[in-house]
Amino acid sequence: MAGHIPFRQVDLKLQNSRLIWLSTTSDEGDSHCVPVSFWWQSEAKRLYFVSKRRAAKVRHLSHEPRVILHAGEGDAMVILEGMAEAVLDAQEQQQINDSWQAKYTGTTALNDREILLYRVQISQVIVREFSGDQNSTKWQLEDATV
Repeated sequence: MAGHIPFRQVDLKLQNSRLIWLSTTSDEGDSHCVPVSFWWQSEAKRLYFVSKRRAAKVRHLSHEPRVILHAGEGDAMVILEGMAEAVLDAQEQQQINDSWQAKYTGTTALNDREILLYRVQISQVIVREFSGDQNSTKWQLEDATV
């Protein structure tokens, strides 16, 4: 019997995962999918990730900011959709840097000038689980800051 999957389950998965798959699209329409370290900001429904300035994903995001992110493996997965933008505000960068270092102990990636911090405002979340029965829940986040 299929049933509703609580959003709290999504929060816990994203808080405890260390990598997520990021999908971008080039200006020629080619797909690009890479694993990235990330920070999930549960209250605001935002996800942050970093990239080297010269990486393909940075070029892709300058052309097409829409992204799809995938966390999970096997029979349990979370798919997130949203718009990515570079974080330029120093205060926001510092807040995420502090949280980032707590999650990824000993990393200093956000202090490197060759690294860009991106924020993804999540607009849609899809969760699927397969354990005998298929469960699927979808959220449209009209105002993800609420």
